[in-house]
Amino acid sequence: MESAPAPVPSAQVKVIVPVPQEPAAAPSDSLPAPVPMLFVSGSEIILEHGAVLPTGACVKCGRSACGVRAVMPRHPRLPGTWYGRRPVVEMGLCRKHRDDHSVAVALTWSMLAVGALLLVVGAVTLGWVSAVLGLLAMGVAGWFRASSPVVATMVTESRIVLGGAGSLFLNRIAGAEQRGDSV
Repeated sequence: MESAPAPVPSAQVKVIVPVPQEPAAAPSDSLPAPVPMLFVSGSEIILEHGAVLPTGACVKCGRSACGVRAVMPRHPRLPGTWYGRRPVVEMGLCRKHRDDHSVAVALTWSMLAVGALLLVVGAVTLGWVSAVLGLLAMGVAGWFRASSPVVATMVTESRIVLGGAGSLFLNRIAGAEQRGDSV
């Protein structure tokens, strides 16, 4: 007598589902680079997409510049901008405003060092008044550098808005815009 074959476990059936191809990313070479733009809006200078300031004149007073200084613009009312990396903007400064900016930077770092020293001495000697004075000095130290030579009212990846430039410098930029000159 023949016996019926024993059932064999069936292999699981695998279904292959086709996945649509992702659209090919457009090569970055084919996208046009944004055009750097510099313009004046009221009393502010707006730099877009890496535009640069003209360096032939002082940004504060409009007189001829005696040198170009790379400055990281900060905002005096926003303590979060006082220290750390910021975008660098090269600007022309006359001798007076260049020296004023150097003094502001030196005063910032000096106040920070004196404040740290007062804080450490106050903590070691339990002199809470000197520790508080040290904290206060360290807290306001960045204000000097942040207000010199111009302030950055807004900074994003593609736009920097600068305030505090002199009226002669602003007029020079605005005049070049109206004539269609490259600034």
